Amino acid sequence: MNMNRHTSWFTWLCFLIVCFLPSIVWAGPHVRVGVYQNSPKVSVSAQGRPEGILIDLIEAIGAEEGWTIEYVPGTWGEGLDRLAAGKIDLMTDVAYTPERETLYRFHREPALSDWSEVYAQRGSKIRSNFT
Repeated sequence: MNMNRHTSWFTWLCFLIVCFLPSIVWAGPHVRVGVYQNSPKVSVSAQGRPEGILIDLIEAIGAEEGWTIEYVPGTWGEGLDRLAAGKIDLMTDVAYTPERETLYRFHREPALSDWSEVYAQRGSKIRSNFT
């Protein structure tokens, strides 16, 4: 009878391992993403939910890659500090510079382009560097 009790426990243990091991072993990575207020690209809603064009993109990539995503709100500067300290894995909306490339990995395909225009009165001394 003692042997049956041990067999029963062993059977239950095997059952639990078979049921739960795949979700533990094959669970995608936990990815921490810095977010800040820069709508419509990225922001945190009044309800505290991340939103924006880049959030939609991260969510789509995360779903395809099996990521568990944790959003870490703060200022843009706090996000860069967290990225440098390894407290987050991704920071949204960081413009490429040669100096930043020595610290961070940048993707090669732009997700979104920024543009702006400045208007000035005729005769002002404001000039563009672009021709």
